[in-house]
Amino acid sequence: MVGAVVAELSGTSQTLAFVIFGIGALLRFRTVLDNPKLTVKAIIVVIVGLACGMGSWVMAVFVTIFSWILIFLLESRLACRIRIRLDDDEADLEQTFSTVQSMLVSRGCRLQNAALYKGKQQLEFFLHIPAELDMRKLELDLRAVLPNANSAKIVMDIV
Repeated sequence: MVGAVVAELSGTSQTLAFVIFGIGALLRFRTVLDNPKLTVKAIIVVIVGLACGMGSWVMAVFVTIFSWILIFLLESRLACRIRIRLDDDEADLEQTFSTVQSMLVSRGCRLQNAALYKGKQQLEFFLHIPAELDMRKLELDLRAVLPNANSAKIVMDIV
C-alpha cells in the first residue's frame, strides 16, 4: 500500500521520489521506534502529510481511511503460543488436550495449530487471540480446567 501511494505521489516528479526515499530511510534507520508497527505508522503519517502538502486531498483521505481500517484489522488479534507442561503422569493427556482446546475456542481464540507431546507431558497451542483478552484471566481459566493445576507449568508468549 505504501509503495502504491509513493508511486502515485512521485509520478509527477522524480525529485520527490528521492525525498520520500530519504524520509523513509531516516524514519527507519535513525528514529528510535523499536516496534515495526510504529515504524509503519510513522511512514504512513509522512505519506499522508506529503499528499496534503502536494494538494492531493483525495489521496490523503483515501490513504487515511484505508490505513485506519487496515491497522484495526491487523491489531484486533494477536498471535500467541501457549505451552502447558503437566507434572501429573497419571493425567489423561488426550482428554485434557480436548478440554483445553474447547476452552480456548470458547474464549474467542482461533486455533492455528496444536500439538500433544505425550513423552514430555506437554500441550502446545498456536492461536490468534482477541487483543482485548486478559492474559492473566486466560491463565486462570486454563488452570481451572487442568487436572492438578497447581503443579502445571503454563507459558504464554505473544509472537
